[in-house]
This record gives sequence, C-alpha cells and structure tokens, in this order.
Amino acid sequence: MQSRPTRPTHAHLRSLSARAALIGASAIYLFGASAPAHAAPGDSDQGLFYRLGVGIGYGSLGADAALVDDQAPTLTGSLALGAKVSRTAALHATFAGSFFIDDHPFGHNETSFATLGLGVTLWPGPFEAAGVYLSLSLGFAFSLWDSDPDGAPSHTIGFGGEIVIGKDWVVADALRVGLGLEGVAGSGPGEYVDTQTHYGLAVVFVLSGR
Repeated sequence: MQSRPTRPTHAHLRSLSARAALIGASAIYLFGASAPAHAAPGDSDQGLFYRLGVGIGYGSLGADAALVDDQAPTLTGSLALGAKVSRTAALHATFAGSFFIDDHPFGHNETSFATLGLGVTLWPGPFEAAGVYLSLSLGFAFSLWDSDPDGAPSHTIGFGGEIVIGKDWVVADALRVGLGLEGVAGSGPGEYVDTQTHYGLAVVFVLSGR
C-alpha cells in the first residue's frame, strides 16, 4: 500500500506564520522608531481614505469532518474604503480575498476565500509620522472549496476578519505606496462538512491615500 507523502501540519504552518509575523512587525517597528517626529505631506484630519493591496503568501483550509487539510501558496487582494475621522484614525469598509490551488498526488483542490466587513486603521503615536499603521477589520467570511471539477463545490458563510501591519511612503500629496503584513481568518458551517476554517498570511504591496 502506497503511503501518503508527509505534508505540513496546521501546527507547523502556525509556527511559520508566527515567525514571519514577528519578523515583519519588528522591521516595521524599526522603521517607525527611526522616523522624524513631524506629519507627512498629504496627511489630514478628515477626508477620503482608501487602501488597495495585492500580495502573495500562504493559506490553509481545514474541514475536520471531511479530513480536509489544504495548504499552499496563495494570491491575495484587498480594498479598504472609508474616511479619516482624525489625523491618526480612519473608519472603513474592507474586502479581502485570497485564492490558492493545492495540487498533490491525491487530488487537485482549489480554494477561494473572502471577508467583507468594517474596520479601523490607526497610526499610533510616534509611528504616525513614519506612516506605520495597524488595521483591523471584522465581518462576514466566505469560502469556496472545489476538489472535483465535475462536482459541486462546497461553500461556507461564517465570520472572519483581516489584520494588517504596514508602512507606507509618500510619493505625492495624499498618495502613498508601501508594504504590509496581512493576516486573514474565517470559519463557518460548510455545505457538506460541519465546519470549514481558513487562515492565511501574506506580504502585500499597498497603494493608499489619506
């Protein structure tokens, strides 16, 4: 009987994700700690706020009842749109999505995941002048898992969210480019399984205005 190749476990993926998050957060902290203490051009107390991000990372979809444990590199995209309510805070609607294919000797699984919710972005204290921010969004989560091109995919509607730690640089009035570390997660009852759980971590390129 042919044995199944060893694949990364959720615990191993969580460990790698935690290390990547720690490295990213440390780098962003160092950027902020060395920043001059003055407001950047284009900053405002009120007005339109937007953030568009695209990136690549690692995602996972688990469904214990169906023994599903898909893990693979993922492509991500996100959009936040709202308004500044102060110089250091913005409220916004957030959409974040990801897609990955887990292609292995025992199957070809495609997973799409998205969250849609409300969020807040903060430029805390001394980090504001450096363009370092923290964004947190919570809302609904949607996932679509397809393991059989000829069959019906399994879908999930539940709850989830997105968190981003990032830094941006001014390139013009009210226009910035930057890098961020994005984490997404969501869980809900599946159509053919009890619960599907998705999480992912990605490095994102960001275009924003505030």
